[in-house]
Amino acid sequence: KPTVVLTHWKGSMHRDHTATSKIVEDALFYSSIRSLNGGNPPHYVRALYYAENWEDEVGYRPEILVDVSESFELWRRAMANYAFAGGATGFNYIEYYSCLMRLHGLRIGKAYAAALMRPEYVTHMAFDEIPL
Repeated sequence: KPTVVLTHWKGSMHRDHTATSKIVEDALFYSSIRSLNGGNPPHYVRALYYAENWEDEVGYRPEILVDVSESFELWRRAMANYAFAGGATGFNYIEYYSCLMRLHGLRIGKAYAAALMRPEYVTHMAFDEIPL
């Protein structure tokens, strides 16, 4: 059972991304209700985040930047295996996200960073200690 979930933001031009966002949010809600969970104990995730996506820009706020410098080259090699990522659709995903992650990295003093956003209803976060 997941403790953290990453999904698409709802403000997308891509209908599948919009549907995915809604389905994930509904699944998290329903999994937390015992009576709707087949009598199983309710399950709660610690966090839900929306990953940055050029097709999901409407209302997206890149508010959390995560250092991905160590895994960046692995990501790049993995993405090279997908035709759509290399520009087969007319949009060069690899180059776009490489530049975007570099830009985010510069903002936090790292080589590369990925952006995440919390749900709009999350107005407070609790930590056992100050995150570094």
